[in-house]
Amino acid sequence: MRIGTADSTKILDNACVDEYKIPLIVMMENAVLSAFKHMDIEENQNYVVVSGVGNNGGDGLGLARQLCARGKNVEVFIVGNLEKLSECSKINYNILKSFNISTTVLENENMDELKNSIKRSDIVVDCIFGTGLEREIKGVFYDVINLINENKNKTYSIDVPSGINATTGDILGTCIKADKTISFEFYKRGFLKYETKEFIGDVVVEHIGIPEHILEKYDNKEYITDIEIIKNNIRAKDKYSFKSDFGKVTIFAGATGFTGAAYLSSESAVKCGSGLVTVICDKEIQPILSCKLSEAMTANYNEKERIDKLIKSSNVIGFGCGMGNNKDTLERLKYVLSNSRCPV
Repeated sequence: MRIGTADSTKILDNACVDEYKIPLIVMMENAVLSAFKHMDIEENQNYVVVSGVGNNGGDGLGLARQLCARGKNVEVFIVGNLEKLSECSKINYNILKSFNISTTVLENENMDELKNSIKRSDIVVDCIFGTGLEREIKGVFYDVINLINENKNKTYSIDVPSGINATTGDILGTCIKADKTISFEFYKRGFLKYETKEFIGDVVVEHIGIPEHILEKYDNKEYITDIEIIKNNIRAKDKYSFKSDFGKVTIFAGATGFTGAAYLSSESAVKCGSGLVTVICDKEIQPILSCKLSEAMTANYNEKERIDKLIKSSNVIGFGCGMGNNKDTLERLKYVLSNSRCPV
């Protein structure tokens, strides 16, 4: 799964429009339809859509139209100056007006109306800020986000929860606490920051019709391991195969009092499909690990010839789990890096 930033999202959007002549409104409608699939319409009837005036807000206005077309009760609120509506957002806003779907522009005077609507709703759809947010949230935007958090039943955020810097994961003053985030094309790098966990909820990454060769061309080479990658890289085994056919893994790990790290890393190597796993450790803890490990083998640092053979014959080497930050660890690492021929 690709990891994206605010910049990579902007570059991709511009390339689609300028180089490949894909109108932005087409990508916005694709985003709307992709997000709509995750609105759980079978279980819910009442929706509140809160939009900003940028393109993320346009996603919300388009989503409100789709929800209304499916017979849902939808109340739409816009935060910001209508004169600053982006071009695509203005198109979706005018469609709502032609459909006689009422929209309310939020100001400090009508916050009670928003509060009451949120309390009546099953889901609040957050489309206030998108990936381009970099400034601290203040004023009516700050009040609206806090009002949503305090009164919501559930909140679904489109692309990013409003208040998160999509690149860094910083919380910019305040932030929507989403139960679900429907993100487009990329898993945003900011979501990987531990502190964002309470704000992003369940993250779904949806595609919005950008051809693979365009994604490949502007790929910034950042990825997150997902289940598809794992499934595609586990080799099928037949009854005549030998364990060496599936890779030799050597793991340098553990120290006195820290056998758990060596055990967990070795077991992980076995369970992910490695054929031949050997853990190298201090002689004092080797008996403990030998008792715990039923499929992996063990060796200790006194077995120099065996260690040299393992280093040279390994397909991959793991190093460091539970070894501690000390001179022995450093010297062993230098030795491994100097003599290995495989990824470490």
